[in-house]
Amino acid sequence: MVLAVVGVAAGAVLADTVVMKNGDRITGKVIKLASGRLTVETAYMGKVEIDFAEVGSIVTEDRVAVKVQDGSLLVGVLGWRQGAQASVTSGEVVHTIPAGEVTAFGPVEGPGPVRWTGSFEMGISGQSGNSETLRGNAKLAVERKYERFAIEGYACGRYAREDGRQSDNQQSAGARTETQVGRRSFWYSSLDLERDEIKDLDLRTAVSFGIGHNWWKEDANYFKTGIGAGFTHESFRDDDDEIYPAAEVTAGYSRKLNGLLTFANDTKVLLDLNDIDGWRAENDACLSVSLTDNGSWKLKIGVNHEYDSSPAADIDRLDTYYYVNAVRKF
Repeated sequence: MVLAVVGVAAGAVLADTVVMKNGDRITGKVIKLASGRLTVETAYMGKVEIDFAEVGSIVTEDRVAVKVQDGSLLVGVLGWRQGAQASVTSGEVVHTIPAGEVTAFGPVEGPGPVRWTGSFEMGISGQSGNSETLRGNAKLAVERKYERFAIEGYACGRYAREDGRQSDNQQSAGARTETQVGRRSFWYSSLDLERDEIKDLDLRTAVSFGIGHNWWKEDANYFKTGIGAGFTHESFRDDDDEIYPAAEVTAGYSRKLNGLLTFANDTKVLLDLNDIDGWRAENDACLSVSLTDNGSWKLKIGVNHEYDSSPAADIDRLDTYYYVNAVRKF
């Protein structure tokens, strides 16, 4: 067969191997799989397209980016056999998945420079007349992703005055790392700092280490949870400093509803391991509306709940904050 001859002639130059169901062997450079068509570049016939349904097996020499049915992306050397298991090997890590769950693959972008991405958001509201009110909030978030490691950081704050009296003055900042240990699992570490003048909190420092799992991931949509342990240090204005062991449970959900709307919900529960009745929780739910085709500008509408089972004197356990922010992604 012509394809078999091409494979033999090109074998000394190009190393990827495709074996057809009828036994023909094509040796060349596997370019991509998309829309049920496999593209292979050969030395003498150039690029050829093959019906993927007629392919029996594929082995690549170089890394490729493999898209899986659940939306996850694996990068590594591909070994694929129809009706059996597919393997994606990256260094010493081998991911094994059913061959039928491979939906597409192509060249690895880059490596190119790894760069920071992020967003800045801000919202201001006010009222005058019967009462004088000024409210504002801002948040900066940055992220840097590698193949199996990601680091992110944030800094945010809220401020409010009502009839000349300060009613909200809170700032927080932190950082988080995630290291992938499987197709869906990851180790994480986090550092969170918080100051709240209204609650007489000079500084709260929380450090946690734990493990998380992506239960569902499909492109930009995901649902993930995590559980960890660490310690918390609290310093209040008129009280002694306190440090105690702590545990945390986290959950994050995001779903793109259509081309314009995205819903996200993040929850964190922090437990004081020295006091079974001492715990704090935070939940943030928001709806983002894309204002530009590329999503660089968004309008974000949300509500944030903060609960403290043992608040300072004259402070409510539950604090609820509503916001409408303009968001600029970069």
